[in-house]
Amino acid sequence: MAEIKELKDEVARLRDELHEVRKLVQVGKAVKVANVNQEKSRVDDSADTDSATLTLQNKFAVLQEETEPEPTVILVGNSLVSGQRNEFCRGKPNRKHRCYPGRKVEAITERVDYLVENFTENTLFVTVVGTNNLHRDTATDIVKRYQA
Repeated sequence: MAEIKELKDEVARLRDELHEVRKLVQVGKAVKVANVNQEKSRVDDSADTDSATLTLQNKFAVLQEETEPEPTVILVGNSLVSGQRNEFCRGKPNRKHRCYPGRKVEAITERVDYLVENFTENTLFVTVVGTNNLHRDTATDIVKRYQA
């Protein structure tokens, strides 16, 4: 009688696992179906636990909106961006940092032109440059150099 009770308990446990798998199938996730019970079978002492990976598809995936991949963002500049690498790129594989300390505005814009030629269309460039020539250049002259 104890064996029948154990078998009924095992059937109930398996029924609960099947219910959980069905819930996951409805969500459309990959499910690893495995026998986590490490006890050997009472009938066959040589039986091992089996596991298999069952990949499921979400039949509603075609109805979901496709999102465009995030663009690569490149921060380019002179010494003003030298300390920004950690904060700007942290945990973001699509972000890059290019720092050219001591370079003038013209040199940075030439470098940006070169970078634009060598990256894909899905790339955004953020250019940060500064000057300390305010005493001899007018604001209009400086702005002209910033414009690409």
